[in-house]
Amino acid sequence: MEEKVDGSGNIYVETGNVRITFVLRTWDESPGVRIQAKRVDGGLMWGPEIPISTKEGGYDLIEALVRILQKVFYKS
Repeated sequence: MEEKVDGSGNIYVETGNVRITFVLRTWDESPGVRIQAKRVDGGLMWGPEIPISTKEGGYDLIEALVRILQKVFYKS
């Protein structure tokens, strides 16, 4: 995965058809991430903005995703 910068100056990475962008202001005015899927034509779908105001909040989000993936793919 390669880090890139969008037209608004936000850092993002893409994996498969998913783009994850760090944004300075989410809907509640705090920093966070936006997760978007790419359409077949290459455009981006609207995606949720998830406020993450601390490093620990970011780690909690990653941990939650890993736990879900473990349950689905490894049945643990």
